[in-house]
Amino acid sequence: MSDLAASALQIKSLRLEERQADFIASTDAMDADGDIVEQNWDLERYMSNPVVLFGHNSKELPIGHAKGVGVVDGKLQATIVFASEKANPMAERVWQSVQEKTLRAVSVGFKPREVRKETRNDKDVYVLSDNELYEISVVPIPSNPEALSKQKSFLASKGKYDNINF
Repeated sequence: MSDLAASALQIKSLRLEERQADFIASTDAMDADGDIVEQNWDLERYMSNPVVLFGHNSKELPIGHAKGVGVVDGKLQATIVFASEKANPMAERVWQSVQEKTLRAVSVGFKPREVRKETRNDKDVYVLSDNELYEISVVPIPSNPEALSKQKSFLASKGKYDNINF
């Protein structure tokens, strides 16, 4: 396991005029690597420079910034504000892909300060806790099985899911 970990989830909602999208960035569901990320986040470092990257690529310009980052109902949530095409053409490509729903997921880059091995459901898992958030990235493939659109689950609860294609 590397020093820097990643966990991913999907989009909640969009606000087109503001170039903003709301995401659930992390939950404590077991991810594809068999790890569980506890939702106890140190956000101080991140909030001093709340960059949003594409695919964890820190060598390229950020595609935006995050605001409203925090744990709500046991889930790390954030609003991503996408940079303009003038500032970063890649940001525009990612923003268009988010709108077209070909990109719907984010992933968090972080460093766990505590890692412990536990047995859950007869499986050994690593539990990552006291996590320091470094960055949030829009990604094509999330690793968290709860990578469901918050907007989709909200509409489903209202009986409106049948007419929505995500």
